[in-house]
Amino acid sequence: MIFYDRFRAGVNLGGWLSQYFANLAGGNHFDSFITESDIAVIAGWGADHVRLPVDYDIIENESAPMTYDEANLERIDRCLEWCGKHGLNVILDLHKAPGQVYGYVPEPNPMLNEDGNRERFLAIWTMLAKRYQGIGNRLVFELVNEITDSTDYQWNRVYLSAVEAIRQTDAERVVLVGGNDANSVLTLKELTLSDDPLVVYNFHYYEPLFFTHQLAPFSEDILEYGKIVHYPGEMPEAQAYLNKHPEYLHKLGRQAWERNDKQLIEKYLRHADNFMTYAGKQLYCGEFGVIDQAQPDDAVRWVRDVVRLLDERGIGRAYWSYKEMDFGLVDRNGAVVNKELIRALFE
Repeated sequence: MIFYDRFRAGVNLGGWLSQYFANLAGGNHFDSFITESDIAVIAGWGADHVRLPVDYDIIENESAPMTYDEANLERIDRCLEWCGKHGLNVILDLHKAPGQVYGYVPEPNPMLNEDGNRERFLAIWTMLAKRYQGIGNRLVFELVNEITDSTDYQWNRVYLSAVEAIRQTDAERVVLVGGNDANSVLTLKELTLSDDPLVVYNFHYYEPLFFTHQLAPFSEDILEYGKIVHYPGEMPEAQAYLNKHPEYLHKLGRQAWERNDKQLIEKYLRHADNFMTYAGKQLYCGEFGVIDQAQPDDAVRWVRDVVRLLDERGIGRAYWSYKEMDFGLVDRNGAVVNKELIRALFE
């Protein structure tokens, strides 16, 4: 099985069934944010798949755990139908799980550490495995988005249990698994590997955050840094900033003081090379992208280099994200933000 052959170039449908804020999106958000016409546009660009992020509280009734919202599950069904019609494969990503904490915290993640949350997580995947058992290999399950495990041990046990739960119903489904520290390429080496040949491993690539998230209004640490970073180019005063803020080292300090160029990307991707060579496992990059605050030409150059380097390695990828979300390829009205970026992604 060569995962890259069917999941080479895709895009995330972020902000539709995940990270959804009713007070901002409006009452008809679920029916208007993503429609079949959007799927047709993505297929027309030359993509071969979409990654569909879904938050657990969109499909699970929070007031009655382990019961599920049929209306929202049917939205997933319709998206699968649209994608089938337009020739796109789908990665179904549980973007937020019960009890999940995003970002680094020193305490154990409640998603992994509390029995009730683990049970709900496994139950969700048991339900989805049964619901989609009849769909062929055009559908892949991604267990959870950007896990953080301060213990360095719990996620390995929980993910293997989730694979086992899916296998009770579906022996043929490809399952994607990411590593610690928000799917960092640096933590692939910490995963306990499964012998299951249909488990594919996953990382996200936003390095360096000083560039890809520059001036991000949702990120206090990056916003405080407040510098424009070019590609290729220097990261002005990055080391001095980290020296002043050691509390940000865990998130921002990964080689980030070096020059922002193709050589830095290659340096990070050596960790992927080692994983594929010595673990003998397939890899996929489920998210990468550049914030809309960056200079458009810089974004195109960075994306083109990342895409080419991933293609050279046989690593498929999905850009974050299709619409809005500070990284969108199109705006709220569906207008393309940067045509050269589309070309760089799907040429």
